[in-house]
Amino acid sequence: SRKMSFQQVEQQQDEEPWTTLAYHSVDSDEATSERQMLFASEGDQSVTFSLGQEEYLDLVCPSEQLSEDSTLAAHAAEGSSSGHVSLSQIKSMPFPHQVREHLIR
Repeated sequence: SRKMSFQQVEQQQDEEPWTTLAYHSVDSDEATSERQMLFASEGDQSVTFSLGQEEYLDLVCPSEQLSEDSTLAAHAAEGSSSGHVSLSQIKSMPFPHQVREHLIR
């Protein structure tokens, strides 16, 4: 079964699409251009973001959604000796929990 697991992992890796990476230093024209695309293009309008971390998380993942399965992330973290939740564990969580895990960790 160990050989089969290795073959399955190898097959999954072969099936995953690869994206070619072109590295550009942080001060390069390409990096600056990409960073500029992260900002709104609506003229000089700026948005004031005054929410704290917990308030933002509550808006993205409302507490009532999380309370339905509040112990899921804790049980997943307990399953590993380091207290970290693996990507496969996160993927098995309901979507609001996935978002919360990615934002917190």
